[in-house]
Amino acid sequence: MTTGLDLQGFIWSVKPEMKDTDETGRVVVQFINFGYEEKALPFILVVSKANNEKWFDDNFKAGSSVELKIQPTYVSVGAKKQKVAYGEDVKTSDGYDVLELLVSGAYEIIEDEENEFFYDSKRVKEAMKERKVLLEQIEADGKKGKKPAVKAKVSAQEATDAFDEDETPF
Repeated sequence: MTTGLDLQGFIWSVKPEMKDTDETGRVVVQFINFGYEEKALPFILVVSKANNEKWFDDNFKAGSSVELKIQPTYVSVGAKKQKVAYGEDVKTSDGYDVLELLVSGAYEIIEDEENEFFYDSKRVKEAMKERKVLLEQIEADGKKGKKPAVKAKVSAQEATDAFDEDETPF
């Protein structure tokens, strides 16, 4: 059993998860948490089909401030097994594991503007713009041969593509 965590923040978008051209029944939530010095920390969360049908879809929409219960899990990708007549199947290739953050529960939507975890859309958009500028600066410094103070594993464009301002409903 793994340990869960609570994340407070802002639901940027909610979209159905797609595999090729078909919906899987799960939902992908683009979620913005705020860390040290109010820096935007985007997360991609997943809501299982069962949880989406039971409570998520009816209660949580883009533009909501909320505290979510998160269950980190690892999903194996590319592992192949060979069937055997007796005993456990044998792995023929290892593949790799991907961390998936599953939404396992939630508290009520935070609507009180006096609550420290209430985030209005203007504040969130500003924080995401600041994040984009910071990532672009880190990328530019890297191209100049400077060692960045913070290592970026993805480019500024890749990091912000998932959080496109034009797709938000607010």
